Amino acid sequence: MSDIKLTYFPAKGRAEISRLILSYSGVKFTDERLTPEQFGAIKSSLPWGQIPILNYKGQILCQSITIARFLAAEFGLAGKNNMESAQANEIVDALSDLQNAMIKVIFGKKMKLKKEFKMFLKMFTLLDWPT
Repeated sequence: MSDIKLTYFPAKGRAEISRLILSYSGVKFTDERLTPEQFGAIKSSLPWGQIPILNYKGQILCQSITIARFLAAEFGLAGKNNMESAQANEIVDALSDLQNAMIKVIFGKKMKLKKEFKMFLKMFTLLDWPT
């Protein structure tokens, strides 16, 4: 059993950045993936009523971007000085923006959102996406 447990759904979603940081760092961690029923059973006991949550050596940390920033700092990926740290935060914020846009498209029902998302992807990645 590991001293680090990341809990989320069986999907990439909001825990994926933290999973990538942990994997890249080469640390052992438990990747706990809850079914909707399992989540429903524990939701009321969670600090914010949502996941992901990180159990790090007995301490609970919530909020996906907070968890990612903590892990990056903990494993030496958050920069060696203030500028590198700001650049690391910039990457996390850009990924968060992309993720938020993806969630709107995936769970949204309006075609306008899908067009806006494709435009965002084109700007964000500098790739030519079909419209």
